[in-house]
Amino acid sequence: MKKYLAALALCVSLAASAETVEGVVVFGQTTCNLYIVRTNYGFLLGRWLGGYLFATGIHIFGNLNGVGMVDVLSREVGADRASKLFIEEFGLTEDDAVKRFRGECP
Repeated sequence: MKKYLAALALCVSLAASAETVEGVVVFGQTTCNLYIVRTNYGFLLGRWLGGYLFATGIHIFGNLNGVGMVDVLSREVGADRASKLFIEEFGLTEDDAVKRFRGECP
């Protein structure tokens, strides 16, 4: 029973960490599929992997507060058109995000 409760607690905590966060695409370059997104947690650097291409000013939402692959949606595009984004780094300052971006997309 203790193992069951421990496993249940772990599942609940993992589900709670997958909160939906909204962000705004502030810069992107389609030639290297890299984008800078501003969220309430700072800036993130994400690589587009498929779906609807992002444009500057588009509001996206999904699990944008961690590293890894996420499905993102956009109000402007429609909830039925998801995109795949691999978040390489998050919680960056604007300056750090721009430096990292320029290092990967000269």
